Amino acid sequence: MRSNRSFLSTVRLVLVMSALFALSLAALWTPSAGSTPLTPTQLLHASPESLQFRALGAANQQHFVLSTSASPLVASVANPNVVSVAAGTDKDPLTHTFIVTPLAAGTTNVTVTDTNGMPIAVIPVTVGGPAAAATAAPGSNGMLYGIGVVVVGAIAALFHSGSSGGAGAAPTTPPTTGPSSSPSGTPTSSPSGTPTSSPSGTPTSSPSGTPTSSPSGTPSNSPTPFQSPTPIPATPTPGPLAVNPTHLSFVIGQPPSSAPFTASETGYSGAINAVTANVGDATVSPSSGTGPSATFTVTAKGPGTTTINVNDTAGNQAAVTVTVTQTNVVVNGRTRAGPRRQELKARK
Repeated sequence: MRSNRSFLSTVRLVLVMSALFALSLAALWTPSAGSTPLTPTQLLHASPESLQFRALGAANQQHFVLSTSASPLVASVANPNVVSVAAGTDKDPLTHTFIVTPLAAGTTNVTVTDTNGMPIAVIPVTVGGPAAAATAAPGSNGMLYGIGVVVVGAIAALFHSGSSGGAGAAPTTPPTTGPSSSPSGTPTSSPSGTPTSSPSGTPTSSPSGTPTSSPSGTPSNSPTPFQSPTPIPATPTPGPLAVNPTHLSFVIGQPPSSAPFTASETGYSGAINAVTANVGDATVSPSSGTGPSATFTVTAKGPGTTTINVNDTAGNQAAVTVTVTQTNVVVNGRTRAGPRRQELKARK
């Protein structure tokens, strides 16, 4: 009996010393540069501290700002498939702006580092759902503290078992009364384990863990489905400016003395202008119309050849060639000038 107690005392002492040693290492541990992220108290606060996107593309970009005298700063993304990040333009040397573009649904972190490669800010980013808290990989301190916690827990369990079973006391039979049941009608979750009796004789009926299941019939919250942005129709490019017909002919003294032509341009709704190169040969009206199609009328004025120049506000041009001829009249076997030439001769 005494040998068992002596052995347990020795084991307890060894475990206590191990726990103190682990905790001392955790307190004195100094990570190398760049090996461990800064703690939340050392990180700078960005404005805003997190970003959420509901749609994709450059049209839905957001930005965050850091206020620090450190320069230059470099931003990187943990998952470049979710977002991309680029440095913005700042007039104030104490502010640094970064622009984030959503690429795909998911969550990631944007980390900003200084010239030594040390992280100075971490911005959680969520695309297509509620913001998710950023999770960082445990560092060396966390591992050592975890070892210490495990060791301390083992010591506590050993002390508990030693105080109750080390003296050779036999476990007592639990009383017949079982764990209290929940009131009728109240939804409860079943415990994950069967109630067991402790060696000291005190029955325990609490489950091994806190129930986390929802009551029967209560639906669990599901994340909001991601909705794709509505596509924006592309603006059509105006087509070439065209005229129809491209040539008009008139004969002085014979109908018709005027004729129309049409100027058209697909996808264009601006002004279409028409002007004659020589008003002595032919005129055009109206002087302007509206796209995509406008009709103009050419009237012959005198013999000759001229051009009706057509253009739009985009710089496109087209032309209609106009030919006006003079007829000759034969009188007593002699060719005389037509009405136009006779009019000119009478004026002389």
